[in-house]
Amino acid sequence: MESGNKIHFSVVIPVYNTIKELERCVESIVNSEFQNYEVVLVDDGSKDGSAELCDKLAAQHKVIRVIHKINGGAAEARNVGIKHAQGEYIIFVDSDDLWNENKLQELSDLLLEKNNPDVLLCGVTIFQQDGTFVKELIPSAVSGTKKEKLGKLVKKYEYISAPYTQIVSRDFLEENQLYFTNGMLCEDIEWSARIMQACTTIEVYPASFYKRIYRNEDSATANVGRRNIIDLLQQITEGADYIKRTVTDVEFQSIYLEYWAYQYAMLLGFF
Repeated sequence: MESGNKIHFSVVIPVYNTIKELERCVESIVNSEFQNYEVVLVDDGSKDGSAELCDKLAAQHKVIRVIHKINGGAAEARNVGIKHAQGEYIIFVDSDDLWNENKLQELSDLLLEKNNPDVLLCGVTIFQQDGTFVKELIPSAVSGTKKEKLGKLVKKYEYISAPYTQIVSRDFLEENQLYFTNGMLCEDIEWSARIMQACTTIEVYPASFYKRIYRNEDSATANVGRRNIIDLLQQITEGADYIKRTVTDVEFQSIYLEYWAYQYAMLLGFF
C-alpha cells in the first residue's frame, strides 16, 4: 500500500491486570521487521503493576503509545484505542495472547493484493498455557460477492466473531460508528454482526496471524453465567429485529439470522 507518511497498522491492546503476560504479548509484535505501525496500549485502570509496565515498554519502544483510563471493561478500552489510533487498519490483540512474529509485512502485502478491503478475516491458532498446540480455526478461501462470501462462511460456521480475527479499516469503523457496546458481555458477537452488515468489501485469508493462549477461565462453565445469557439473548433479539427493519435483501437476512442462530445454538451447548 502506498501510505506515504501514514501509519499502516494500529495494534490496539486493552490492558487490565495482565502483568505476567503483557511484556510477552508486546514483544511478539515489536519484534517485527515491518516498521509502519504503532502499538496502542490502553491501560484500563490496572492495579497489578500493568500500568507502570505499559509506560516502561513505551519508553523502550518508540512505536508504543500508552493511554491510561479508569476501568470500564474491554469494550470501552477497545473503543478508546480506536479513537486514538492513527493507522489505516486496526488490529485487535488481547494483552495475554500473542501475535505471530514478523507477519505484519505479509499482512500489508495481502491487503494491497486484495485492494484494501473494509475487513480482512483471518484465522486463529490456539495453544495451552504451556505452549501445547490445541487447534486452529481457519476460515475457508471463499470468493464471490460480499453476500456470497459471508453466506459460505456462515453456513460452514467459519465467520469467527472474535475481534482479533478481523483486520479492519479505521475509516470504515469510524464512518459507520462501529464501536463496541460498553457494559455488555459477549460484545464481540454483536460487534461482528454489525461489521457483517455494514461492510462493503470483505476478504478472507485462510491462515492464522494470531496465537490465542487458552486459559482455565476460557472454559464454558467459567465464562457463561446468568449475565452472559441475558446479554446474548438480548443481542439475538435486537439483531434479528434490526436486520428485518433495515435490510430488504431476503438472502442476506437469512445469512445474518443464521449467524445469530449459531450463537444461540452455541449458548445452548454450554448446558
